[in-house]
Amino acid sequence: MNISAPPIHTRHRGFDLLRVIAIYMVMQIHTGEFEYIAPDGTVLHTAGAWAVGWTNSLLRVCVPLS
Repeated sequence: MNISAPPIHTRHRGFDLLRVIAIYMVMQIHTGEFEYIAPDGTVLHTAGAWAVGWTNSLLRVCVPLS
């Protein structure tokens, strides 16, 4: 009888860290939307809304990662 050892699965912690960062970036995108959308549904045109718009655009790279 030949009993083979179970396969050894190596964990790539760099990929895990990348996934955690991508998930955080997705949360930032969704929570940042409230900074430039007014209560009546229109878009605010303030300096903070402009900064959040740029930040959200930069954070969109996380979509294919998560």
